[in-house]
Amino acid sequence: MVRYIRLTSVLIFTLLFISSVTSGAGTVTIDEGPPKRVVPEYTKFTVSREVTITANSPSVNFTYDTFLPVTITDCQTIQDISMEPLPNRYPSPTIPEHVAWKHHLSSGDTFKLNITYTARSATKVVDMSSTVSGTIDDIPEILVETYIPGNVTELDDDDDEVYGKDGQQYWSDDHNEWHIDPLNPEIVNLTKEITENRSTVYDKVKAVYDWIRANKNYSRGGGLKTVSQILESPTGDEDDQAVLFISMARAMGIPAWIQFGIRYDPEMGFWMGHASAQIVIPKKAGGYVIGDIDLAYDLFLVKDPYRLIDWTDNGDGDVLEDYYHAVYYIGQASVAYRFLNITFTTSVEDPMDNGKGDDDDEGLPGFDTLLVFPSILAAIFIIRKRNR
Repeated sequence: MVRYIRLTSVLIFTLLFISSVTSGAGTVTIDEGPPKRVVPEYTKFTVSREVTITANSPSVNFTYDTFLPVTITDCQTIQDISMEPLPNRYPSPTIPEHVAWKHHLSSGDTFKLNITYTARSATKVVDMSSTVSGTIDDIPEILVETYIPGNVTELDDDDDEVYGKDGQQYWSDDHNEWHIDPLNPEIVNLTKEITENRSTVYDKVKAVYDWIRANKNYSRGGGLKTVSQILESPTGDEDDQAVLFISMARAMGIPAWIQFGIRYDPEMGFWMGHASAQIVIPKKAGGYVIGDIDLAYDLFLVKDPYRLIDWTDNGDGDVLEDYYHAVYYIGQASVAYRFLNITFTTSVEDPMDNGKGDDDDEGLPGFDTLLVFPSILAAIFIIRKRNR
């Protein structure tokens, strides 16, 4: 009886040991928050974007333009994109992923567009700290010139030129001011107050992030605001919080920009539009990192795997406006959008992917499963040896 009890105890210990080693397989722990979270290492999915435009007047001429997602080396692999119908316009000669559809509709006619994406999205965590970070003087000049140019020229709604400077971006005719405005006096003064006595870029950026998290509650929807409106409001959606963060970062001379796409809600099981910020942090020893700032989901220098990124701001305010105003039409029309989730799996459900996106080995037992059998045999051998 003692022999069997000992054998059972060793086997239980062995299996518990294996479980403790492999329970985190396919996951990443995000310490930044709060709250502390465990997310999949990656996700794989197929999702469709459906756009429906209906003519409500005798004649409607419209243009719908969008940006197709591309593979991003450290966090996103685009495996397939299908479009029905195919685009018939390419608005930006230097941006091949900027595509458009231009058509005419008669009263009651409907245009339906379906874009289906198959992709793999990985969690990205940037390893950075105050001791590793450099100062503003260490930031590469090319990034400063791209996102904080000394002179800015954009077109307003009447195609007249509007002039700005030092990183101002995306002019608003409705409010007669810039959406992203690092020269706004309130932004300048607030940023100086928040980052006083902080020397490294990491410390400055973290101080701004912490202030926004503590003072701006997340609320979805409401339309894009200018930075003045965002400061006045106690709440803001993804875009608002990103625009506020970017304006404050640029006010310090730190390049930051907005990134767009859609995001999957794993609890509710649906996709929705999303925006977040990216920022450059130089290293004291040379080089730099680009980190993701997602204030709506309390992610600092972390991108989780629930996002499909379809456009990263290149510093051109006119292109940024194109992203926000996807549909232009003459006449009266109604426009409807929806996302259809087709398939969605995570690294926890697909442990044999090993970061390669290859499903050829599905059906084979994982390493943790294979480890159980020799461990049990070893435990039996140990018990038998002790009882001889």
